[in-house]
Amino acid sequence: MSNLGYDSLTTTFDDASLGPNPGDLLRKDGCFYRWVLFDAGTAGNSGAAGDLVVYLDKDPGSNSWEATLDFSDSAASLPAGVLLTTVADGEYCWVQVTGYLTVNSGKVEVKSDTTASVPRAGIASDTDGQLDIVADDHDTKCAVILSDNAGAGNESEVYLQCLL
Repeated sequence: MSNLGYDSLTTTFDDASLGPNPGDLLRKDGCFYRWVLFDAGTAGNSGAAGDLVVYLDKDPGSNSWEATLDFSDSAASLPAGVLLTTVADGEYCWVQVTGYLTVNSGKVEVKSDTTASVPRAGIASDTDGQLDIVADDHDTKCAVILSDNAGAGNESEVYLQCLL
């Protein structure tokens, strides 16, 4: 883990030599963040704060810790984390990997038919970049939905737990 001077979590660079090494972890205020390379994927969409991104490869370290919000491009469906800022294709940025996070409710799909007593979220959506309620046996769980306040401020609170 790094103790880097790049602790502005909304910093992005398009030159790998300007930031931390891809894959570096930063611990700040009880949360962990990883420095990744953003790939816009086949859809070519830039990422926005609150988007869930996934690794392109099952071994993230083998491809410079590349992450995308285009779920269909991922060979792994392995959640990398949540973007903290707007990012374009080929830019390096921090993603939050663990800890409490407030996101726009449009980024969390809470279905009324869930039977989970504590809704767990992961990748199960047709909507790229979105956390979805998943079954307990689903293998891409990465968050617990703490509150969904779509009517009150349009924000949801989640506890994120992606792989370190």
